[in-house]
Amino acid sequence: MEKMKKIILICLVCVAVVLIAATSVSYTRLDSNLTVNEDIVSSSVNQKLVHSTLNETVVYKDGAARHDVDNIYADTVKVTQTVDLTSLTNTLGQSLDLTAERIVAVKFKSRITNTGTIIIQPGAANGYDLFGATFKITLEPAQSLLYKCDTMLDEIGASDKNLLFTCGSDTLDLILITADLI
Repeated sequence: MEKMKKIILICLVCVAVVLIAATSVSYTRLDSNLTVNEDIVSSSVNQKLVHSTLNETVVYKDGAARHDVDNIYADTVKVTQTVDLTSLTNTLGQSLDLTAERIVAVKFKSRITNTGTIIIQPGAANGYDLFGATFKITLEPAQSLLYKCDTMLDEIGASDKNLLFTCGSDTLDLILITADLI
């Protein structure tokens, strides 16, 4: 009888863990830095100049008024595929639907071991206008793109949800964060 109680207790704990398992983004930090040290030498000048005015750090927090973050989607794409932003899988393997959310930051990275180009564009049907309705980005091996979108993009929805990644035999790593802005 005691053994049966232990088994039931273990089963209840397992069920509770499964029921409360979820992902939640509490903090995201975006660092975008390009600092250039320039030596200026001429007949009248010899000085060093540091260009760093474009460097920025943004901290996204759940519920923040200016830089909200609610969900994260990270994936590795190795073939040509259309990604439906309303039908994804989160880090725990659970269903993730980004409907009514906006992408606030995204990073795409073509691996250094790639041999061809990777193309990112809206899907053929219900394309998501990440950079406008007709955008097309080509990444060569070892290239990456970081885009801080803030809240300027359209909400993800039934008619604005698909991104097409053409990778051939190469690999694209991507991560995007979204906010519901409510």
